[in-house]
Amino acid sequence: MCYSITSNLQQPYFGQAVTGRVECNFLSEDKVRAIRLRFRGKAKVQWHETRNTNYYSDETYYENESDLLTGETTFPPGKYSYPFIFNLPTNIPPSLDADNGKMHGKVKHSSLVTIDRPWAIDIKSKGLLDVHSLIDLNRVDSGPLEVDYTKKPFAVIGETGPITLTVRVHSKGVVPNQMVTFKARVVNRSKISVKDVRFQLVQGYKYITVLRTTTVDKIYGGEFAVIDSSVEPRNEKSWDLELRVPPNVNTENLFFCKIIKSYFELRGELSLPLPHKNLKMTIPLVLGTVPLHVTK
Repeated sequence: MCYSITSNLQQPYFGQAVTGRVECNFLSEDKVRAIRLRFRGKAKVQWHETRNTNYYSDETYYENESDLLTGETTFPPGKYSYPFIFNLPTNIPPSLDADNGKMHGKVKHSSLVTIDRPWAIDIKSKGLLDVHSLIDLNRVDSGPLEVDYTKKPFAVIGETGPITLTVRVHSKGVVPNQMVTFKARVVNRSKISVKDVRFQLVQGYKYITVLRTTTVDKIYGGEFAVIDSSVEPRNEKSWDLELRVPPNVNTENLFFCKIIKSYFELRGELSLPLPHKNLKMTIPLVLGTVPLHVTK
């Protein structure tokens, strides 16, 4: 016996109706008691920190089962088709595979067809729905954002002023392969020199269990060292900069997932001479699938 499931939506969005059919090809006469179709959405996270320490959590968003055939039926050899329709819920996260070898994070939307046969082993076949989220940057807060980070280095003798890094992002809403444009300004009122200024785009995930939460960076954009970015004591400099969003960045919205959260950030760092610690900053960005409309 052969079985397959076909759908008119290969990459559905949450809230859409998935329609298709289950096709069975009986190679010989067979008795069937029922044909059932189940759709389920589920997420899980798991990781090991030591050999004996395991963290795990899961959650189920929906489970829908329907009978495509009821009542014992004898099938002569041949092909048989059973249509179905299933409405994906709106409050579900999209499909995700954020495994990195040690940390495991997945959101799966699956189908299971069970062919119930009397006095014989049931035939089961699984499939996956690649569910996506639609994020229109024109419908969320995607405007400019400015942040200030200040550090006051210690001084062995006397007082020293602070070092301030100000970054203004022209739009915190971006799509893959788009440029993040921003302005950076360093005001050095201290007695030490800023060696250089660097920026980087980072995507990552937060895995959440009852006992522990951990984060892991998944995708790094190329690190960018600003040219001529050393700033001497009691001086200041500013630059107009841009970084490209990686084309393979994951834009899925995990708002409805409680155990996996995603983030996409612009990170900056001022390198300071030893024994001083570097000044670091982070600006959260919003990843979308529909870019902002440019008004002229």
